[in-house]
Amino acid sequence: MHLGFLQFTEKSDNKVDNVTLQVVCVFPTSIHRSLDLKTTTGKLIEVKPTKIRFPFELKKQIPCSIFISNKTDDHIALKLTSTNWVDYRIRPSMAILLPRSTREVIVLMEDQRKAPRNMRCDFSLTVNAVVTFAGATVKDVAHNMFFRESGNTVDKVELKAIYVSPPKLPSPVPERCDKRSLYWASATATLQKFYNGLARRRMWKSCTKINFDSNLIREPLLVSSSNQTGG
Repeated sequence: MHLGFLQFTEKSDNKVDNVTLQVVCVFPTSIHRSLDLKTTTGKLIEVKPTKIRFPFELKKQIPCSIFISNKTDDHIALKLTSTNWVDYRIRPSMAILLPRSTREVIVLMEDQRKAPRNMRCDFSLTVNAVVTFAGATVKDVAHNMFFRESGNTVDKVELKAIYVSPPKLPSPVPERCDKRSLYWASATATLQKFYNGLARRRMWKSCTKINFDSNLIREPLLVSSSNQTGG
């Protein structure tokens, strides 16, 4: 049966039904999960690094820096919260980010008397951000601003902290040394000793010669003086 275009129009007195479908593009599940694990970027702010790394040492205060960037053309109010306010300090805990600016925040770990079990860090940090008005200061930041129920655009970025080994100090003696370098170093030291000894011998000879010549000069004078006294 041949179907004509006019049969699908309402003017043909036929019952016509239209269904509209929308087409969207999505990431595969595996790719989407991997992107979520690696990002610390929110709608309003971007936080670097992705993790807070403390080089753990006993009985020593250890600071660590994070950098918070404003991705928008608005003023952003920040409030930083943590799971452990006893062993860790955050400076500043509240701030105002100007449009397209970056702010450094210092996280200070207080000196620890003993190592934690399995070297696991029980500290995590949450950066809360909300759009505020131009010219706002820290005094204008209120806690209720960061609740989504307030109707404000709120952004949250969570950072986990881990312990890492402290950096090793450079060794005064290189662990690995080339044989050729050792040979030249030894040869240079030997030549230096030889030249030092040669210089000392030359100096000794010159001093001896000067003393000998001075004695030769003094002898005739002594002889002449004795003859004059004898005459």
